Amino acid sequence: MRCYNAVIKPKMQQMGDAMSIMVSGSYTSAVAANRVRIPAKYRSFLGESFYATVGTDGCFILVPLENKDELLKNYTSVDDPFMAKKLKMVRTVNELTEVVELDTQGRMTITDKIKKICTGLRQPTEAIVFSGMGKYIEAWPKQVHDKVFGDVSSDDFDVLIANLKAQLGIED
Repeated sequence: MRCYNAVIKPKMQQMGDAMSIMVSGSYTSAVAANRVRIPAKYRSFLGESFYATVGTDGCFILVPLENKDELLKNYTSVDDPFMAKKLKMVRTVNELTEVVELDTQGRMTITDKIKKICTGLRQPTEAIVFSGMGKYIEAWPKQVHDKVFGDVSSDDFDVLIANLKAQLGIED
């Protein structure tokens, strides 16, 4: 099994009641038996059991058990059963969320449900890219990550920030 670790290591920082990972970038290769080793720093953040759920842009999300209600509250319950669009979204997120248990070697199994959650996992992947996102972790099949972020530069970031500021009505 090959394992690639980025130079940047997760920095744990206290934010309110929850610990938060403030960086991104570990590559971990999937083993033949549909398992992937979670990097040690992320394992300590996630714990031995955590949630895997659907993400955007081709990733899936790993959420510590204690962060689920806070992070997914708008996506896992609905107060009005007649809000059809929200009800459909809540049903979908609940259907595409599962509890993951790590094995003794710190690996998670890529189950059929996780393959359903993350379309990039339906074909064999050479690695998973883990990105710390504050109170959760994005997990990307490497080929999807490379397609989404392949040639991102600081110029792209400047354009992204300028567009976001314009949408929010924020002036420099």
